[in-house]
Amino acid sequence: MEYEEAVASAPAGWRHFGIEDVARLPEAVRAHEMARVPAGEPAERIVRALFWSLVYHLEPERWDELAHSEPIAPELVASLPGDVDVALDVGAGSGRLTQHLVARSRRVIAIEPSAGLGALLAQRLPQVEVLAAWAERLPLRHGCSQLTAACGAFRAGSSRSSTPSAQSGSRPRGGGASRCRGGKLPITPRASMISSDRSIRRTRW
Repeated sequence: MEYEEAVASAPAGWRHFGIEDVARLPEAVRAHEMARVPAGEPAERIVRALFWSLVYHLEPERWDELAHSEPIAPELVASLPGDVDVALDVGAGSGRLTQHLVARSRRVIAIEPSAGLGALLAQRLPQVEVLAAWAERLPLRHGCSQLTAACGAFRAGSSRSSTPSAQSGSRPRGGGASRCRGGKLPITPRASMISSDRSIRRTRW
């Protein structure tokens, strides 16, 4: 979401946070978020723009509650391919989508930058490998998964279809050591982007 759009779409409850809460974000997260804030922005606009990031990183239990109140549409889950070697969940949160990938894959890797949500996910699904990373820079070898999915790939009002579609997401790029053992996995991309029938960002605060 672009900065101006984030400012304009902040829910009424954005005052739950203040500018001082931005300083409570983990250093790497704060730097990542503030990089998109124009110079000289007033505190109110910064808090509005970063509202969902503040919830995500500072109140993971609240985010988890919101996420589980909006389950993924069963028909979207059913449309995902099954019996794959490795599935990758990008922006896994607390595991709303990950739990479905476990039943369809022999190995699941969850990418989640929030320490709090990653901890919740690891506790619920100990068989899943949770990596702390950003979607923009995945610490994985090119083509290491056969199914790549992102629960939040489509936001409310998107003009793109919410049904799974082939993408190149199974070929993540970025630095860091590969987590795909031996690099011997098939590299044919089969990626899906899916969303719930409503967006968490529309939840009232």
